[in-house]
Parts: sequence; structure tokens; C-alpha cells
Amino acid sequence: SIHAHCRAALEKAKKENLIRQNPAAHCALPPKKSVEIEVLTPAEMQRLLIQAKYEADGFYEMFLLDLSTGLRRGELLGLLWDDINFETGELKVSKQVKFVEGKLQIKPPKTKAAERTIILPPQLIEVLKEYKSRVRSKWLFPSPYKREQDLPRDPCACRKKLSQILEHAGCKQVPFHALRHTFATQALRYG
Repeated sequence: SIHAHCRAALEKAKKENLIRQNPAAHCALPPKKSVEIEVLTPAEMQRLLIQAKYEADGFYEMFLLDLSTGLRRGELLGLLWDDINFETGELKVSKQVKFVEGKLQIKPPKTKAAERTIILPPQLIEVLKEYKSRVRSKWLFPSPYKREQDLPRDPCACRKKLSQILEHAGCKQVPFHALRHTFATQALRYG
């Protein structure tokens, strides 16, 4: 980031004939260090789900669905009840919720490959059926504050609530995206 800003400033100086050439133009950057995202252990997953069940309506189901499917946060929040076939267990992922220029918007998924159908386990289908009986919205995870407008939950509020529930459950702090990585880790572990 620092290199990009310096290079842009020097490029502007070159265009304004203040310098003959941009000394940062051919500067080799060090390789990017990949940040390893921590994942939750099975014990931490259990504590998270138990705490979420008793602390906040809808978050138990949200975290359980995420830990069972590896969906991105925006994909989870973009789910409608119509996206689930309770007979076949199919979950259709075709949109995501994200903030664009300060407004909550429904957009296509991040990539074309992100549009997919996932088969949910029967136990998860039963949990979602029971949860659906308590929800009065077209969204799986509706905003608790904008009920009359029937909007999905705010992605930032979900991140904050996860942090709070992790703290109360005595788990390490991980970003929301770590739930996706936890799913992948568990899926690899069990083949």
C-alpha cells in the first residue's frame, strides 16, 4: 500500500515534469506473506453453538448452517426461504448481501462458480424447519430492526455479534470468514 501511494505520487511528479523518471516504477516488492486464518476447534465450535442458541435468536441457525456448508457471510444473509427445498434438502445459493456505497444491496455471488446447489444434512433441515416456524420473513436471517421493510440482517452486525458470542463462549476471536475455513478444515479431516 505504501509502495502504491509513493509510486502514484512519483508518477504524478513525472507527468508534471518535476522529475525525469519514476524511481519506484521498477522497484521489486517483497513477496506477500499469506495470513493464516485460525479455525475453531471442535470444542470451540460446540461452545459457540451452545452460546449462540441461548444468546441471540437466529444466530445459532446461522452459525450451524455456515459451519455445515462453508457459505460466505453475504451468501448466508442473502438466503430466502424459497432457496431451500425441504423435501430434497437442496439449498440454492444465487445471491449475496453486501454494502455498496453505504447501502445494503442484493448482488450476484462473488464468482460464477459461487452459484451452486448444496445438499443439506437431514438433521440441519429439521433445525431449519423448526427455526422457520419462528421467523416472519422471506429471509432466513431477517433484520430484527427493519421488520416492516423485510430486509436481511446487516453483515457488520453479524460480525459484531459473532465476536460477542465467541467472547461469552470463551473461544478465541476469529473473523466471520473463519467459520468458512473451519468448515473446509473439518470437511478435509473427514474426507
